[in-house]
Amino acid sequence: MSEQIQQLFKKALQNRNQEEEKAQEEKKKVEELEENNSQQIPEVKEDIKTIEDSKIEEPKVEEDLEDNKEKRIMISIDKLEDFPNQPFKPYSKEKQAEMIESIKINGIIQDLIVRPLPNGKYQILSGHNRRDCAKIVGLTELPCKIKDIEDDDANLILIDSNLIQRKDFFPSEMAKGLLIKKEIYKKRNVKSDFFEEIGKEQNMSRGNIQRYLRLNYLNSKLLEMVDSKEINIKLGEELSFLKDEEQEFLASLIYPNVQKLTTSQVKKLREESSVDNLTEDKIIEILEKKDTEEKENKGEITFSSDELNKYFKDFGTTEEIKEFIIVMLEAYFGNKV
Repeated sequence: MSEQIQQLFKKALQNRNQEEEKAQEEKKKVEELEENNSQQIPEVKEDIKTIEDSKIEEPKVEEDLEDNKEKRIMISIDKLEDFPNQPFKPYSKEKQAEMIESIKINGIIQDLIVRPLPNGKYQILSGHNRRDCAKIVGLTELPCKIKDIEDDDANLILIDSNLIQRKDFFPSEMAKGLLIKKEIYKKRNVKSDFFEEIGKEQNMSRGNIQRYLRLNYLNSKLLEMVDSKEINIKLGEELSFLKDEEQEFLASLIYPNVQKLTTSQVKKLREESSVDNLTEDKIIEILEKKDTEEKENKGEITFSSDELNKYFKDFGTTEEIKEFIIVMLEAYFGNKV
């Protein structure tokens, strides 16, 4: 054995002896600690017994929590009823087709939310479109979460589940949903600022919220034209200040032909209405000025804030938006112009 190997062996042996000594010391400490604890155990046990004797009986937390959990069951489609007078429209044929295909592949991913009715059936709070599409697919039972709640809470779930979860909705749906929520806040005397809360939920300004709320004063035919984008939201807000009979006559003239209104026409209609001068003849006169106005405004195109925010919400100024539009038009048309 070489001298170098001998030294290494000697060092390894020395290290092993040191480890054994250290282990013996640790074992001795543990034994001493156990001995000390064993002497104290009778006192500790006596203390524990005293605490248990004086302890007040606590409620069964697990059972209480179980009672408060949402009940989730499979419910027959035939027992699911629509929420009465709910403001949200059924999906379009295109969107319905997408959901039907998803249900065929994945089933119902998100449970419906329902509440029990006295007749043994259940009222849908969230999931009308899922129920309709599932019925087309041929499902007979759907997974539901049951909430036994009062009318106001049911309305809030209905509104929030649509306005917060959905990205696309008609202006009339937003208008009616916000109105219902505002009335519940008022009824409950909620101290928080309604406009501030809705603004955070929907990422909307106070002005836009007020604009949507005004749409609730529109004639049904005019509101339908807002939904179909024949009348933009801002003009719809202006028209909502016309009297009921004025709106009715205006709708009878423009609804059948889907006639679009200009900003100046709507402004004039409101001005004449405010001084009680908006007769049927006056309405016709204002509408007949459209051709002249269009010639005068040729080359000028205006967009509402809602139309711009839909595509340019991350842009800082209108000049940036204008510059972007010009660049995109040049890229699209190239040398065709």
